[in-house]
Amino acid sequence: MKIERYQAQNYSSGRDGREVDRIVIHHWGTKNAHINAIIGWFCKWNSRSTSAHYVVGNGRVAQIVSESDTAWHAGDWNWNCRSIGIECKTEKSNEDLHLVAKLVADIWKRHGKLPIYEHRDIVSTACCGKWRKSEVKKLAEQYYSGKKKATSNKPTIYASGKKYRLKRDTSLWDVAGGTWDSVKSVKKFKKGDVLEIADFFISKFGAKYGRTPYSQGKNLLTGFNVVDLELIEDVKPKPTKKSVNVIAHEVIQGKWGNGSTRKEKLTNAGYNYSEVQDRVNELLS
Repeated sequence: MKIERYQAQNYSSGRDGREVDRIVIHHWGTKNAHINAIIGWFCKWNSRSTSAHYVVGNGRVAQIVSESDTAWHAGDWNWNCRSIGIECKTEKSNEDLHLVAKLVADIWKRHGKLPIYEHRDIVSTACCGKWRKSEVKKLAEQYYSGKKKATSNKPTIYASGKKYRLKRDTSLWDVAGGTWDSVKSVKKFKKGDVLEIADFFISKFGAKYGRTPYSQGKNLLTGFNVVDLELIEDVKPKPTKKSVNVIAHEVIQGKWGNGSTRKEKLTNAGYNYSEVQDRVNELLS
C-alpha cells in the first residue's frame, strides 16, 4: 500500500531490547482536522511529548516514526516499546475504517498477526473515541486473507425521482476521485434553486449525494450533498375553478344548498357569493 514518510520530533531510537507484539489504535481527538495538520503537529509544532508510528485519514497513510523505533503514544513505557501506534481520524468514516484495516493487514505481513488494542485499554482516556478494535480486526482479517479487495469507487445507488430545493449556496460536486481531497466543484448553484434528483449514491468516503437525471444518464459521479437538499413535498394541483355561470346553474339545481349554508360553501370554495347570486337572479328573471 502507498505510505508517505515523515519524521516526528518525539520518539526513541530502537525498542529498548523488546519485541513488537501488539498494535494500539488512537484517534486524533480534534474534530474536522485534516491529516496535513496532524502530520505538521507531530513533526513540527508538537510541544507535548507524544508521537505515533502512523497517521491515517483523508484517504492517506503517513508513517512518522519507523516501526523499528519507539513512538511515545501509549502512556506507558513498556507498551510504547512493544507496540505500533496508529493515529486515526476522529470522525471514523467508512473510508477511514477500511484504510486503517488495510494498514493493520500490511503490518501483520511483517510482524505476524499482532493483537489490536484501544488506547483506553491501557490507560484511563477517551481515546480512541468511535474506533473499535473489533471492527478494525474483522476488516483487517479480510484484507490479510485476500478475501477483501481494495474498495472501489462504485457507489451504492438509491432511487429518488423527486424535486428538491437547495437550502444554501452550494456546488454540483464531482466525487469520482473517491476521497475528500479529490472532490471538485463542477458548477455553482444558489440557495432556493429547485432541482430534480433522479437518485442518490453513497460516495467511497461515506457522504451521500443526489444526482440529476443528466448525471444519472451519463453515469457520472457528480451530485449535490444531501445536507444541502430539502425535499419539496408533492402538492396536489388545485382543481380548476368553474365559471360563475356554471356555478349559478349548479345553485339553481340545488347542489350548493340554501341560505347561509350556500353562502358558506361558495365562500369556502373560493367563489364570490354576491357574483354567483347576481348571476342566479339573472338566470331566474
